[in-house]
Amino acid sequence: MLHLARVVIVGLLSLSSLAQPALQKVSLEIGGATVWLGMPRQEVVDRCASAGLKQMTADRNSILFKSGGDFYSVQFKNGRLVFATRDWLPSKAGLDALQTTMVALASISESDSVSACTISHHQINNPATQANQVFIACGKRSFLLEEGKVKGEPYYSLSERIGEAFTTE
Repeated sequence: MLHLARVVIVGLLSLSSLAQPALQKVSLEIGGATVWLGMPRQEVVDRCASAGLKQMTADRNSILFKSGGDFYSVQFKNGRLVFATRDWLPSKAGLDALQTTMVALASISESDSVSACTISHHQINNPATQANQVFIACGKRSFLLEEGKVKGEPYYSLSERIGEAFTTE
């Protein structure tokens, strides 16, 4: 009887593992190159170079790429991609900020790797910078909407991110 119970438990565990969907790659298109969380660093470098992106700065934990006027930032931990970001506004020339925001946020519904989303708001108010930031986090994918002034000059941006950024020091 004990042997039968073991067989049933092993069988149920096997069935539950088969019923779980395969892990989804959380990916992001940066300047024509698709990267995903967990991707080896050298593969990120190779894909970005093939897409024509130029490395602006690089260290052990991060690389800043440029293509035209667009910048793309990636970060690594133990040689694997843990964070990537892209700015939506420059890459969607011809669309205004509202149209671009709608296109970017609509892309969430097209992603298989999205879970429930949370929205948070943060204000920065100091002599050099005033800004409103809205952060929309949907699992490993997130968006940062910013509007403000730096040294009196207005700016706004919309960036899409995968993973979690960390401070490189």
